[in-house]
Amino acid sequence: MKKSKFLRVNFRDIAKGILTSIIGAVITGGYQAIESGNLDFKSIAISAGIAGLSYVGKNVLENSDGKLLMKEIEKKARR
Repeated sequence: MKKSKFLRVNFRDIAKGILTSIIGAVITGGYQAIESGNLDFKSIAISAGIAGLSYVGKNVLENSDGKLLMKEIEKKARR
């Protein structure tokens, strides 16, 4: 699947953002459980949401070559 273009999001970006949210929630929850002995699901959900949105936001600002804040460069077809 191709990477999304500059200022665009595709299904791959959303799926990876959700995966990042899940991993962020597991890590945050585990850390809080070790530190305090209980789980605060509201702060875990907020941390997970921020992680996922940060990932999607990063992808919106990258072009399909992975360069940050750079427009797409039209590639000429080889003949």
